Amino acid sequence: MYTSFYRLSGRPFQLNPNPDFYFGARAHKRAMAYLTYGLHQGEGFVVVTGDVGAGKTTLVAYLQRALAGERLFVARVLAAEMGPRDLLHAVARALGIAVTSDEPAVLLAAIERDLEARRARRQRVLLVVDEVQNLPLASIEQLRVLADLERDGRPLLQIVLVGQPQFKETLARPELEQLRQRVVASCHLGPLDEDEVQAYIEHRLRKVGWSGDPAIDLAAYREIHRATGGLPRRINLLCSRLLVYGALEGLHRLTAEDVRIVEAELAEEQSGRESEAAVPPPPEAGAGSAPLEERAAARPAAAAEAAAVAFDDSPTYWRQEVERLQRKLESLYEEVVRERHRYDEAREEAIRLREELHRREVEQLRVDAETARRLADLMSRFADMKRRGVFGRLWSKS
Repeated sequence: MYTSFYRLSGRPFQLNPNPDFYFGARAHKRAMAYLTYGLHQGEGFVVVTGDVGAGKTTLVAYLQRALAGERLFVARVLAAEMGPRDLLHAVARALGIAVTSDEPAVLLAAIERDLEARRARRQRVLLVVDEVQNLPLASIEQLRVLADLERDGRPLLQIVLVGQPQFKETLARPELEQLRQRVVASCHLGPLDEDEVQAYIEHRLRKVGWSGDPAIDLAAYREIHRATGGLPRRINLLCSRLLVYGALEGLHRLTAEDVRIVEAELAEEQSGRESEAAVPPPPEAGAGSAPLEERAAARPAAAAEAAAVAFDDSPTYWRQEVERLQRKLESLYEEVVRERHRYDEAREEAIRLREELHRREVEQLRVDAETARRLADLMSRFADMKRRGVFGRLWSKS
């Protein structure tokens, strides 16, 4: 494996968004500033747009982590071409609400009750809708209805809309005028500049213990920027394959020529895939291999790594599998987050109940003490009256 060859503690260029690898490029820092401002308003919509692979999901995940200590519950929905009713179902699931009805009014009422209960526990709720450009106008309007939910004049929900650049055109349509008026912050993530590409790559490498092996020429960084257009996900794809190539060739310095070789291999694989059927048959025994596979076969120790990257990072995998697996990963991530929040809420409720029980026990002890004091006072007065013969005089008079 290239991680062993280069003595790295992990794989630095995985495709799945990971806030641990967040890189504060200029555009990302500016976006973070707008997002933070918008979220501190506590109402309306915050809009984040950017090209595929620009780092939108990673940015939101990083922001979610940064706000973790602010009693904030984040519900995430991965948008598809769903109508308003299906969208309400998705929001309810993200909030952990079990609703069997398909009636929009029932769904909306259940969501509102849950939000009011969270508000009573002083918990803010942030709904993140990813790939929002896939939603029809009616569903986007349904999000506005959700954002209008309030209690005592204060909104119960704030919504972050994350989408590709075409969503800005959708948002400009006359039908969404009311929603546009509720946008408190908006930002766009563009590609990394050429000088940022080197910093981005070295940042991710250092996260896994890189100390200069492999060395990467300045010209190689320029080639990576040219080949990827500065989009982080494309950079991850290319650099992952570049490290595999370097390990297979036994290289401790990567050059611009090495980048061009790997870029050509990726382009060849992609063009080959485009010329094949959607589900190609398995290769026959003795069939020719791609250049990377041939080198892997010549180096058995690296064969497993080549196979892993062919599955995980190749253009074939990217085009055929990554979107499906990304949705699955995000669904699992959402479930883990929901379970964690349920645990946190249950723990907070247990602490609240324990404090309430302690308060009641203290109050009961105070009441018992007061009752005992009054009883003792009455007994004392009774004994005094008996000693003075009060009861005898009262009896003789009667």
